[in-house]
Amino acid sequence: TTTTTTTTTRGKQSLMVLFVVLQQESAKLEQEQEQEALLKQKIVNKIRSDLSPRHIPDEIVKIDQVPYTLSGKKMEIPVRKILLGTNTTPNPSAMRNPNSMKFFVDYYYHHISKRGE
Repeated sequence: TTTTTTTTTRGKQSLMVLFVVLQQESAKLEQEQEQEALLKQKIVNKIRSDLSPRHIPDEIVKIDQVPYTLSGKKMEIPVRKILLGTNTTPNPSAMRNPNSMKFFVDYYYHHISKRGE
């Protein structure tokens, strides 16, 4: 499982999202939803026991892939900027998997930008 965490601050409100890439995908939708709920609870329990309750993310979101640069570095700062609504996206030619950024742009517009409306 590969994860990336980002915290966005909007005024005094902050949002911590944990993005998770699963190693295997389930074929059946019902099983997938059950497994996803169980996995989220396992992640929360692990964070609570190994770190502290204050480290538990507000949301845990399954993603297909983490964006990487051509040199193999996770693109956490560009993802954070997108989730902060800065309306900037990295140069696709500098990315190993440029299509992966579309998820974060969509996530911002459909989930984060609508908060507080």
